[in-house]
Amino acid sequence: MKLKGILAVILFPLFLNAKSVADFSYAFGTDSFDKYSLSYFTGMSTYVFAGANFSFYDRKDIDGVSSLRLPFNYVKKNYILSIKPFYYPKKDGFKTLGFKTSFAVVKGKDDIFTTYYLSAGFSKEDCNLQKSKDFIIDASLEKNFYDEFFIMAKAAVNINYDKRKFGYFDNSDLINYGHTGVVNFTVYSNIGINFARSFKPDFNSYLYLGFDRLNGYLDDLNSYVVGLKTFIDEKENYYMDFNYNFADFKKFSNSRIFKISIGVNF
Repeated sequence: MKLKGILAVILFPLFLNAKSVADFSYAFGTDSFDKYSLSYFTGMSTYVFAGANFSFYDRKDIDGVSSLRLPFNYVKKNYILSIKPFYYPKKDGFKTLGFKTSFAVVKGKDDIFTTYYLSAGFSKEDCNLQKSKDFIIDASLEKNFYDEFFIMAKAAVNINYDKRKFGYFDNSDLINYGHTGVVNFTVYSNIGINFARSFKPDFNSYLYLGFDRLNGYLDDLNSYVVGLKTFIDEKENYYMDFNYNFADFKKFSNSRIFKISIGVNF
């Protein structure tokens, strides 16, 4: 089984060709939504990859929320262990601490293999007016066919929660969903499916589609994503990723979000 295929599915494909990766993304859309994200990852040893991610977002009803993540990843043979603590500094009385730990195992033969992924995440958001805790189990199964077709089914459930109506913490830190907006109220569960198609060797690009159903305390939504990731050079030192996300809320107004990412390895 090829390690390159494993990392392309789960972790950071560019680590295979470089010691460090830097990534910047910008998302914008409905309700004056803006989100900036900057990441840096580096190989600390043969099996260890670690780094930092800083993000900042605001929208019509939320003004300037920043957060920090410090992911750590250990990869050896067919196993991947990841730990990601995150922190939202105090703002308007809200402060959030949490972490997500994940384990993946890859099995298969020849050029067809399956990745089994399981994670557990915990968050605690404190405020003078409310305090909330979430404990989420997230699982997925992904099939890779010849590094040409990728299909993933995923599900998550919140097994210990306080009904959070409002806050600054974004559930994407705990749940692996494709929605690029911010969901800042309690999420009970998620179910989704992703599909990706590689255009190699004609074009070094990937077309991907995603669907998620998020069930939450204040609202439920269906999220649809379509995107294209392309490597600009033959050595895959530079890439661009562009996607469009339509979120069909059942009570709130629907949202439309565009996201663009650029990355470089060195």
